[in-house]
Amino acid sequence: MAQNIPSRGSQGPRPGGGRPVPKPQAQPTPVGKERAIPKLPPKTPRPAAQQKAARRPPEEDEKPTPVELGVPLKAPLGNKVGYLIAGLLVVGIGAFLTIKLVFPGPSDPVNVTQAMLELKIPGPVAAVIGSEPSGSGNAADDYTAALQLSKACNQDVQNSSEKVAQSGGRFEVLDDAVVQKLKAIDDKIAAGAAKAKMDMVKPEDLAYTQNFPLADDFINILFVNQLILARYYFDKKDFASCEKVLLHLFTMGWHMMNERAKMQITLFGMSIQQQVLTANPTICLTKLYQTWPTKQAREKELQAYDSSLFSAKLEADKKRQYLWCTTPKPGDVFRMIEGDKDKIWVVESLLILGNIKFSAAERGDIRYANKLMDEFINDKDPLKAAAAKAAKNLTLDEYKSSGTMGQ
Repeated sequence: MAQNIPSRGSQGPRPGGGRPVPKPQAQPTPVGKERAIPKLPPKTPRPAAQQKAARRPPEEDEKPTPVELGVPLKAPLGNKVGYLIAGLLVVGIGAFLTIKLVFPGPSDPVNVTQAMLELKIPGPVAAVIGSEPSGSGNAADDYTAALQLSKACNQDVQNSSEKVAQSGGRFEVLDDAVVQKLKAIDDKIAAGAAKAKMDMVKPEDLAYTQNFPLADDFINILFVNQLILARYYFDKKDFASCEKVLLHLFTMGWHMMNERAKMQITLFGMSIQQQVLTANPTICLTKLYQTWPTKQAREKELQAYDSSLFSAKLEADKKRQYLWCTTPKPGDVFRMIEGDKDKIWVVESLLILGNIKFSAAERGDIRYANKLMDEFINDKDPLKAAAAKAAKNLTLDEYKSSGTMGQ
């Protein structure tokens, strides 16, 4: 029995059975007839006012500005000013950076503060010696003469000191000849102590070094030998003579401190005063007044001066370390040269410029060091001018041989 196979395009059986529904066929258009085209609704005409507005020519302020070919556009005035300011800023910043790179400035201070630039001198000295010296002449002449005498008898003093050691420290056993020589030296010191001023350092003495030859001799020979005389009087209960020797030495130290010409002279002068006041265990004014019944009140009178002396020396030692070190900070040196009210630090800092011109890492510091040397080499103060000249003339070989600390 033949099977009914649906033809291509016909639909298969409907789900659930039943006869298939034939697909509707499109009806052909009869010949001679045209398909009807639907008509659009007629346009509604716009009112006359709207038509007139649409044809209205643009107002003058609405017309675009014609652009001429080959002519650059003109910026508004506000923009011109802005461009000018911006250009000036760019040029200014560029010039600033160029100057900083090509001509760098000096370094800033590191350790030296503004407060450290003030002049600090202990006082008043009248609290210790009764009245400030007022005599005429140069005390350095008398002190130098006393030093020469002390050098001449130094070996005799040392030999006689051995007898003191053998006696258990009794200074009254000193040889009489040695005592007479020490008294003559004390007379020279007393003559200098009566004078108002001391000028020991000469411009030609200044060189790239922190040392001053006579300073060592004053403290290690003259001062030490005269303490032996003071202790001799103390052991013999001659307190008045002991006090005179000590006050003469104290005044010599005061003169050295007040010259303000060379750092080592000043610092050694402070040390001599401290030793005479309280610090020396062999003999000092404090020890004398504690033993001398009628002068015990004097011990308290010395305390104010001793306290101010201690503070001044402490700060002076700091400034010395900032200058005479392996690598001094250029900014610290420049600040002391230009702002310190204490002459010794200006002079000492000018000498340090000899170090900086060789050791500074920054070009700006080297340039500024040379500038200061050139300025101060003609200074009215002969010591400042001499210090600048010494730094200027320092050679690299001299710098290396003296050491960075000017030994």
